[in-house]
Amino acid sequence: MQNAVLGVVQRGGESLQVARALLGEKTGATGSGADLVEQVVVLGRVAARERGISLETRGDTPSEPIWVVAESFVMACAETLRRWIQSVPNSSAGAATVSYQGDGTGGSLVQFGFEPVAGSLPFPLASADVVRCVASQVDAAGGIAQVLPAPSRGIKLHFPVATFVSRRKA
Repeated sequence: MQNAVLGVVQRGGESLQVARALLGEKTGATGSGADLVEQVVVLGRVAARERGISLETRGDTPSEPIWVVAESFVMACAETLRRWIQSVPNSSAGAATVSYQGDGTGGSLVQFGFEPVAGSLPFPLASADVVRCVASQVDAAGGIAQVLPAPSRGIKLHFPVATFVSRRKA
């Protein structure tokens, strides 16, 4: 019972961090990158549903948390997700995907993809357009936005440890 309550309290704290970041509050707080991405995805599901697609997280959560500066990380991920969902052509059926993982050196990788429904016609994704739109914001957050080459098709945000990720929670 105690673990369940602590889990709910932790998720509430992460939701509050995301809400503060989206409202422009600058606290300098750090948070678990994986948990913050999950909260951004929860909010992004509304926009995805309005476009007629689903939004899913993929991959395993890193065994050790990777602490990130919450405000700039959330803003970069949320803006990329918003533009990624908007770039999916109308009447496309499938799932937008978001995965989070460590880069092996203490940094963070966030990947955005799209998996069409089996049997649907292929369509071009505007990955390069989205990267151009978010590059300055991701760069200001200390990250790098890249287009994923085929067959992955999508976007990768890389936040190296040296410029962005804090090794310990403040």
